[in-house]
Amino acid sequence: MPISTEMNNDLSDNFTDALDSTVQTFPSYSEWAIILSWNSLTAFLAIIGNAIVLLSSIKYNAIRLDRISIILIRNLAAADLGYGLFIAAKSINFASRGNLVGNIPCFIITMTSMLCLLAGSSFLGASI
Repeated sequence: MPISTEMNNDLSDNFTDALDSTVQTFPSYSEWAIILSWNSLTAFLAIIGNAIVLLSSIKYNAIRLDRISIILIRNLAAADLGYGLFIAAKSINFASRGNLVGNIPCFIITMTSMLCLLAGSSFLGASI
């Protein structure tokens, strides 16, 4: 039984509406500036702070704790450093107000940052 023209038009209208509702709109300039400033600040602090923790615990042995605690701190700092690097990469993409790197690299960056966040949360949960 063939689909009537009216039913076909309804299906195509619903499909078009569904596509239009998933289009991402960019925030206003002031919202964009606030989000970009916050992302840049957190990425900078995460990279610098965790690099200092890793450097002081690996090269200078400045942290005087038992071996297990130092390993836990190093792993947490490494996971947070990775997350900070991926926040920086996402901030560069966000600064362009578009998808600068493409869909696949953007997906890889997002998934890798989520893995770093999960690893950091796991290490933090293990320390409690």
